[in-house]
Amino acid sequence: MDLQREAIHLDARQSFRLLRWKDNVRDVESVLSPRRRVKFQGAGERWHYHPEMELSITQRGSGTRFVGDHIGPFDSLDVVLIGPNVPHFWKGLLGSAGYAVQWNLPSSQSQSHSIATAIGLSLGLPEMEELKPLWKLSAYGVRFSGQTAEKALSLAEQMSKEEGMMRLHLLLQLFTTLARAPRREWQRLSQRPFDLSGLHAHQPAIERAIRHILDHFRESLPLSDVLKVAGMSKATFARQFRKHAGTPFSAFVNRVRLDSACRELVAGSATVGEIAFENGFNSLSYFNRVFRSAMKCNPKDYRKRAAKS
Repeated sequence: MDLQREAIHLDARQSFRLLRWKDNVRDVESVLSPRRRVKFQGAGERWHYHPEMELSITQRGSGTRFVGDHIGPFDSLDVVLIGPNVPHFWKGLLGSAGYAVQWNLPSSQSQSHSIATAIGLSLGLPEMEELKPLWKLSAYGVRFSGQTAEKALSLAEQMSKEEGMMRLHLLLQLFTTLARAPRREWQRLSQRPFDLSGLHAHQPAIERAIRHILDHFRESLPLSDVLKVAGMSKATFARQFRKHAGTPFSAFVNRVRLDSACRELVAGSATVGEIAFENGFNSLSYFNRVFRSAMKCNPKDYRKRAAKS
């Protein structure tokens, strides 16, 4: 899975970009107006980042969400705010549908009291102070749920039917909706803030390592093999992997394996032991220990709770 710096090109007549996809996140269309759409290949299924902020709205679909050092399952409706240069991708979006809204947040904005500059206005609006905490949280990735998520989807759908000032008005409504979300309706995803804007030199090596992990996590996956793929020394790899992925190599592998195991516990009928070994754990006791530490319950209880929900 390649880590790529995505180049986002805004239309000259617009200060933000509205995207929509149906069935396949690779086949995306930029909604320029109710009558004008431009198709292109999306990057949602690749581990990537970009300097623009993004609100991803998965209306239909399920899979695994990677944002910063966060790895976790998602289902419909999934609404996530992603800050500038925060690495992210959604695995398993085949058959999904949704929207994405992308806009610039200049670095100088952090010193300003006006988000209006970031959406193409040359006005200083003190009312925009309300959005500052939201922009700071975006460096961690933020998931919204409940009525906030439903309202975000509704506003994105309305944007696709409007243009010009009315669309900009809807964007401001979207910002306000997110900023005023009740505490029970938002969740910080990553354990630490991310910004990969200054980490270019070692990215190709870490890209190869992460791709190898995601392709082979069901196998034994010795560190020596990953070091060969990355072409790095053990010390350099450990340091750079943690900078890019936000977690040590072994913890990252365990979390990828646990996410897959959780899905199989819910969807399948295999025994806990079968699921553990199928997902790369060579010891049932170790799997149970790692599972309990991450999920705060044992695998059997997790399966029972999922069956009741």
